[in-house]
Amino acid sequence: MNIKDSGRGAVTPFETGEQRTEAMLTMQRELLGAYEEASRAWLTRVKSEVELWTGLTQKLTATRSVPEAVAAYQECVAERMKMVCAASGARSGSLVPAT
Repeated sequence: MNIKDSGRGAVTPFETGEQRTEAMLTMQRELLGAYEEASRAWLTRVKSEVELWTGLTQKLTATRSVPEAVAAYQECVAERMKMVCAASGARSGSLVPAT
């Protein structure tokens, strides 16, 4: 059984099915690649967050006064804000100005 395709002539139903299957597989590969990329980005961000807050904990442990503790906390929060701005700039495709 042949089906007429105006551009190519006779096409069997199996060719059409194969093309659809290939298109679906390609789409699934692209989707999986996007998920893997998002996963890597998320894991990188989590590692950065852990390093940031672990560093704060170490600094707070070493402080001897309230002003030192507040300064350590302010430094950590400022670094966190830079990370958030960089992440949102990367998602939107815009450049974040260096400070």
